[in-house]
Amino acid sequence: MDVRTALTLALTALVACGGDDSPATDAPPPIDAALPIDAAIDAPGVPAFPCGPTLTTAWQRCAGNPIVRPGRRFADGNLELSIGDPNVIYDAEERLWKAWWSSGAALTPTASESHVNIMYAQSADGIAWDVQLEPALRSGTDPLNWDDSKVETPTVLKVATNPPDRRYVMFYAGGNDVDYPHTATLAYTWYQIGVAFSTDGRRFTRMPAAESPYTVATSGFRKIDGLALLARDVFPAALGAANGVVADPELVVDGDEVRLLFSSLATAADRTTYLAYGVSGARVTSLATPRLAMTPTNPVLPGAAQPSAIEVDGQFEVYVVYDSAADDALMPSVFNPYYGIWKHTSSDLVTFSARAGSHDFSMADGPAEERYGWVKAGDVVYADGIRRFYYPTFRSDAVPAGFYCPVRHGAVTPLPPGAIENVGPGLDVVPGIIALSVAARR
Repeated sequence: MDVRTALTLALTALVACGGDDSPATDAPPPIDAALPIDAAIDAPGVPAFPCGPTLTTAWQRCAGNPIVRPGRRFADGNLELSIGDPNVIYDAEERLWKAWWSSGAALTPTASESHVNIMYAQSADGIAWDVQLEPALRSGTDPLNWDDSKVETPTVLKVATNPPDRRYVMFYAGGNDVDYPHTATLAYTWYQIGVAFSTDGRRFTRMPAAESPYTVATSGFRKIDGLALLARDVFPAALGAANGVVADPELVVDGDEVRLLFSSLATAADRTTYLAYGVSGARVTSLATPRLAMTPTNPVLPGAAQPSAIEVDGQFEVYVVYDSAADDALMPSVFNPYYGIWKHTSSDLVTFSARAGSHDFSMADGPAEERYGWVKAGDVVYADGIRRFYYPTFRSDAVPAGFYCPVRHGAVTPLPPGAIENVGPGLDVVPGIIALSVAARR
């Protein structure tokens, strides 16, 4: 097996960067008639967490992990390769947990051609999930569109007063590797943020190009169905960002307003001169035809990425990832790894508490089956006094044939059966599969 085949797992969780640069306006337009919002915040009557003894204020993993494994065969014949970047809500109206996540799809785990789609699943208890075998939003449907190569990292709100065909609003990251080709130094998708709508949350349609704040001429893409935000428009104008990446959007209900947090990277026009990096924010001024007003101080959390936010007793808790050499050194996997999540608090989603001295939750003391590492990134949900953290991990147990995890050479000893040593500089591959786990706490 050559290196390409061994690593083609199509490991399609997501490289999540971001970019911020948006001209601030003194008087952003008001929220339109898209509110009130029917979102899963402090929803009454939510079923108790069914994974173990009484919860405390410390995170407790579910004894039934992983709660969802990939490996299903989709309706189009492709194989589900991974589960990444979940977004989970509790729908109080239907008394259902609902989730959307990114998933790689290919005919086999080692196929040279694969796609990244957004999947939908639902559950009565948030533990046992019924996964829809048709993507909620597909990539690879139009080679000219800005998001044809990948669609991923979804965040969804159910909006009671939107038109019926726009009852569910999804922000997502996407990119087209033809318009922004990979180079030796930029070997990743150049993500931007899009919007799609759905009647029932099961099938989404991209926002029409005519409703985008951009045109083909101003966007740099050949087609722009769904395009909602370019990274160059995120940061303060004085920064001089001409390009960049935005990804990992997170919609947050703030009273009668809606906020968007996201990973962001600002660059010069050459894409190689980095100007700023961190979690940035915006105010959603319309959900019927989404428009964004940027936070003037972007990035609001420099150095952070992959935000997930909840409201607890009138205060926001924002969980993020910080990519550090110290954390990376603890991780066997080299595929979008992170060691744990860090917690900030905020009253306005513009200013935040300082970073704590330690992770709020991490791989420490985790089960052996998670030892290859966590995969960016998870989602924290709060309902009925319980915080749930849904997070993808590279599992080492019950791995189907052909699924692999790339690890640093020497990080896994002894090498398990089926491992391949020295497939590249400092790299081994071991049998592994990206599955979804959950932990909870008060």
